[in-house]
Amino acid sequence: MPSWPQISRDDLKVAAKRAGFDMVLPILIWRLIAETGSGITEVDMPGGSGTAAGGFDGVVTATHTTLPLPASGPFVVT
Repeated sequence: MPSWPQISRDDLKVAAKRAGFDMVLPILIWRLIAETGSGITEVDMPGGSGTAAGGFDGVVTATHTTLPLPASGPFVVT
């Protein structure tokens, strides 16, 4: 799989000003977790229109620690 280009803080600040970025960011986070995590058993990270729903922004469950995922319980992004 090809490597992703470096993304800087400034890149994210510029992207955040674009319409719809709030719907795409969870999909980016999901892909980052899926591609860098290990032992992942569940990923619930709604993107698109799912971002308008209440509750947690995302839940990831993994069998062991991998940066940036802790091993104990689900990792919750709020």
